Amino acid sequence: MDRFVKDDVMAHVSSVQQLLKSDVGLKENDKVYSKTDIGFMAEKSLKSAADQKTKKKISDKDVMQFRMECKDFMSKLVKKNNGEVATEVFAG
Repeated sequence: MDRFVKDDVMAHVSSVQQLLKSDVGLKENDKVYSKTDIGFMAEKSLKSAADQKTKKKISDKDVMQFRMECKDFMSKLVKKNNGEVATEVFAG
C-alpha cells in the first residue's frame, strides 16, 4: 500500500486491523500519480518507451494515464485482498 497511499495515512496504521479497515478507495488518501511507485522495471520501460507506429517517445499524457491505471489496479487488488483477509481474521 506504500506504493500508492500517502505516507501520512500509512503512518497512522499500527496494526493489522487498522490496515484492513483503511479505505484505499478514498482518492484523498492516494499519492499524486507522479509519486506512485510502479516498480523499477516499469519506470525503466516508461523512460525508453516509444509509440510502435511513429517510433516517437510516448507523450506525458500517456505516461500519466499508465500511472493512473497502475494505481487503480493496485487499489482494486488491495481492496479484494483486504476483503478476503478481513473475512478470515474477523471470523476466526
